Amino acid sequence: MHVAIALVLGVLLFAAFMVGLFWALVVMVPFYACVGLAIYFVWKSARTQANVTATLQREAERQRSFNEQEMRAWNASIEKNRRNATKRERALRRFDQTRDAPQNATSPP
Repeated sequence: MHVAIALVLGVLLFAAFMVGLFWALVVMVPFYACVGLAIYFVWKSARTQANVTATLQREAERQRSFNEQEMRAWNASIEKNRRNATKRERALRRFDQTRDAPQNATSPP
């Protein structure tokens, strides 16, 4: 009789263990799989965001360098035009002075 009670209790414990194992496989494994996928996608998204940020910073630095280079070119062009304008003005003044000087000397009193 004691053996039969021990067998029944053993079978009940084994059945409870199997139900618990089945419940874990059916309910908990998909839950943990979903949590794992969510963590993976969040990590992947953060990594992608970091890559995009780094790319944008590189692009911004490249654009800033290009803008500075373009500004230097514009300033050089403006300065060159200014120098050429002053040379032109000096040449015109010299030409006017050389042209006006004889007229003043030969003008009647």
